[in-house]
Parts: sequence; C-alpha cells; structure tokens
Amino acid sequence: MSNSVFIQPDDTFDVVVNWKQDGRKVKILTEPEKDAAGKVLSKSLKVTFRYPDFATSQQVLKSATTLDQNGMPSLNFLSLQTSLLYGLAKSWDLVDEASKPVTLDAAAISKLRVDIAKDLIAKIYAELGDGGLI
Repeated sequence: MSNSVFIQPDDTFDVVVNWKQDGRKVKILTEPEKDAAGKVLSKSLKVTFRYPDFATSQQVLKSATTLDQNGMPSLNFLSLQTSLLYGLAKSWDLVDEASKPVTLDAAAISKLRVDIAKDLIAKIYAELGDGGLI
C-alpha cells in the first residue's frame, strides 16, 4: 500500500483460496495439498482486491444498509459480504475447463461455490480489519 493519504489504483491485496474436490463437495484447505514429491494436488483461486477508499467504503456500506421496521438504518451482513466481493474485486486467475480466462464480473462471482465465497469473504475481513470500512 502506498504511503499517500489517498488510495491509489495499485493499492491492492491478494486473497488465495486453496481447495480440492471432496466427492461432490469442495474442501477448503489452509495450504496447498502436495504429494510426497512436492507436486501440488489441490487447486487454488487468487483474487486481487482493491483497498477501499472513502467513497467506495461508503458505497459498500450504503448498498448493505436497509431500513428496519421503525425506519432506522440497519446493516445487513449478507448484503455487506456481497458488496465486498462485487465492489472490491479487481482481478482473478480463474480459467475454465479449456484453460481460457474467466471474466471477473457479477455473473461469474454469483456462480462461485458458497465455500469458496465464504473463504474469500473471511480473508477480506481479515485483511481490512476493524477499520476497513467506515
């Protein structure tokens, strides 16, 4: 991250999700799984996220805020998670079965397996910390 008071376009962080197919499910791994020779057996997805500037932080929070039954603003944490993924993702290394890059867009993000999305969100929260959004 730059030393400027302003967020720069290259102020990003990478999140890597390591996973393997476990029957019909996906198992999230803390580290890549390797065989005895060191060959990686698991798969990974690397997503580069932007650090939010003030305006982006406000947009993410606004999109995740609803009014409760008394008309008071209330933060919807499910919407917040969605907004973080959609609003901060910059690029990824995902390729399809034909090894062609998959475009990072809302349609592709919406099709992620829940376990992979959950791990991405947890790692975004870990990176941004308590003061990551205002």
